[in-house]
Amino acid sequence: MPSETTCVEQPVNLIPGVYKYCDDWCNRCPVTARCLSFRVRQDRKARAGAQSCEDMDDMVAFTRELARAGGESTDALDAVLAGDPHGDYQPLPDDEWLVETANQYAWAARRFLRKAGWTPPPGMEPGASPTPLDVLAWYSFHLAARASRALIALARAERGCPGERHDALGCARIAHIGIDRCLSALRILGTGRHQHRVPQLEMMLRTLSTGLETRLPGGRDFIRVGLDAPLV
Repeated sequence: MPSETTCVEQPVNLIPGVYKYCDDWCNRCPVTARCLSFRVRQDRKARAGAQSCEDMDDMVAFTRELARAGGESTDALDAVLAGDPHGDYQPLPDDEWLVETANQYAWAARRFLRKAGWTPPPGMEPGASPTPLDVLAWYSFHLAARASRALIALARAERGCPGERHDALGCARIAHIGIDRCLSALRILGTGRHQHRVPQLEMMLRTLSTGLETRLPGGRDFIRVGLDAPLV
């Protein structure tokens, strides 16, 4: 499948690539006005009259539209949708257990949320504080996806693909942010009626954190321009 590399003119006040290493929680982000991903989401919502990513087909369409707007290819997406026939987007064998740990945490967190009776809030105004359960819900699969992407990018870097180590460190950074925020949420939940279910989730998160720090030292200190440091 050919790559989509059409480049459109972008407003000069955008922060280039700021969305690549964020947590996608747009209504809690201070730089949405300068984020290309947010603008594409809003454009899609205005056209469709609904959320831009309601299912997998919408997510694929959104990813392609964002890539076109940013003048980037969708090679990785194309390969994954084709079943990754060449194995280009697989973690190294020694890192597969870490990917599995991230996925196991995601499902364990979802089970925790179901047993806790959590339901998605109807909406959250910018600046509003999420509950600890909201935090766990938001980062469950997002954290697993970013940790997996970090390890896949690391594998590609070690196979000689240019630019992949930078991506690995950036993804590790946002995975660590998710881990830390989930651990903070679990500390609060550990003092209430859910305390007997908390230790397993904490153990999985700490294992994942240690594994990422071992494989990608420097990921926790990666500086995200526009989020961790102002755009110069």
